[in-house]
Amino acid sequence: MPSGAYMRIHVIGYQVIDASPDQVSAWFLSVETQKAGETAEEKGSYTRLLLGAKWEGTDWKLSVKATRHAQEATADEPEPKIVAPGDAAFNAAGWTAIRQAS
Repeated sequence: MPSGAYMRIHVIGYQVIDASPDQVSAWFLSVETQKAGETAEEKGSYTRLLLGAKWEGTDWKLSVKATRHAQEATADEPEPKIVAPGDAAFNAAGWTAIRQAS
């Protein structure tokens, strides 16, 4: 990568689809920021991703099986709208904001 280039992704919201004591699936809303080099302009965009996780031992682990279950559970439903936090439509779209620690 060129000097000064980077890409960051921050999860800013979520929507739980299904949850049990040992498995959870959710939509994640993220903001992606990228810069191609020292003098390049920073660019940003929003994205959403459907993931599933399973409790294994003492921690949550991403799970292909749980993600497939989430895909099947949402196959006939529209994907949640991508809306910026702070916009009134953010809550209306069903997102829960993730607050940064201060």
